[in-house]
Amino acid sequence: MVMASLPQTDTTVFILSGFSLAMMTLLWGWALDRLTSPRPRPGSSLGQAKEGRWRDFLPLLGLVAAIFVMAFGLAELFDATIIVGVIASIPFLALAWLMRQARANTHIPLDCQDDPEHERSYTISTLRRYLAYLLPSQRSEIGVSGNTAALGILLAFAIPGDWLVGTVEILPRPLTIAAAIWAVILMGQLGLNPIITTTLIGTALAETTLPGASTLPSALALSSGWCMAVASSPFTAGVLVAARYGNVGPWVIGHRWNLLFCLTAATGLGLIVGGMEVIINGTGV
Repeated sequence: MVMASLPQTDTTVFILSGFSLAMMTLLWGWALDRLTSPRPRPGSSLGQAKEGRWRDFLPLLGLVAAIFVMAFGLAELFDATIIVGVIASIPFLALAWLMRQARANTHIPLDCQDDPEHERSYTISTLRRYLAYLLPSQRSEIGVSGNTAALGILLAFAIPGDWLVGTVEILPRPLTIAAAIWAVILMGQLGLNPIITTTLIGTALAETTLPGASTLPSALALSSGWCMAVASSPFTAGVLVAARYGNVGPWVIGHRWNLLFCLTAATGLGLIVGGMEVIINGTGV
């Protein structure tokens, strides 16, 4: 979505720079948790590390990579958007993931590990349980996500393009790019999907970019705002699902647990992208 709004951005540089910022943000979140999380009392069993191996995460990383590759492949094959590619690929990959779980030793007794019938029965029973019980129980989360996306689309048609471009030009360029992060975050708190706000702000930033100037800082700012909105807005699917499994309200996760992280990370990311705009394009405050 960011690249569609800012098509003149160099994709390779954007991915490498974005990955670097993502790792910095991830490390900051880890450090913040270490500094603010309560320490277990001496002798307490809470907080003790569990045995595990990094390679246990490889199947999950493989699933993420498969979604990425299949979505882009379908989008290129049928000349569609990446969103269409993601929607079309998810059901097939979800079914493949269920079949992999059926083959895992943790789900199959030793005497059934070579029985293909067990794989089929496990997959069918899991699908039946999801469609009959789990999916209906998530109707609130699905309704909120769908309604906020629809609201964002309606507002996108209601906001005049000229007004948005004029608003972007009020502040000096570095401040505008840093403020774009906060705009996406704040709109997310009102229920506006980052897909819509990123597209609107990105289009305005593209139209106000001087000829020959790099749009890399703008693209990184929109991506940063999107990530912080997803972590803080109680209307996003990730926060809603996490709240359900954590048996707490989405406001608790978005506005209490993640508040300090989002405030500090968004501030740091704003300083970085604003500084990049000054260094790359030579625009001052």
